[in-house]
Amino acid sequence: MSAGQDGAPQHGPGKQIAIIGYTASRDQAPWGQPGWEIWLCNDLYRFVPDGWHRLYDLHDDATILGDAQHTAFLSGQTIKRQTDGQPVTLAGRPMLTWKPRPEWPASVEFPKDAVTDRDGRYFNNSISWMIAHARMEMLAAAQG
Repeated sequence: MSAGQDGAPQHGPGKQIAIIGYTASRDQAPWGQPGWEIWLCNDLYRFVPDGWHRLYDLHDDATILGDAQHTAFLSGQTIKRQTDGQPVTLAGRPMLTWKPRPEWPASVEFPKDAVTDRDGRYFNNSISWMIAHARMEMLAAAQG
């Protein structure tokens, strides 16, 4: 997998993206399977195996900053997963957010305008934004 200038992986034709949420079905995600890129939202990294590729936190700053452990993680610190106590870090993976902050070195601005220009303005949760973003990237890759 190659990365673009913003650190985000570049998608080729046939790329598969698994968008993982908090429900129990996350255990059925294609963890470790070749050809899959795994995207997480919010602080889900605390509860899933390593091997994911992107993190999305599409909350306002007050919500994000209200969680000290999450903020430390976004700042580059290693934390322990709650499921097995194993260490986890962003380790160069991009974190997409509405407003990148200098203290979050992996933060990348989510392309909200590009997504809404393509798909309209009705999105009611992080997963719906992530689906629209995946669709946008996959269509762009297919067009070359």
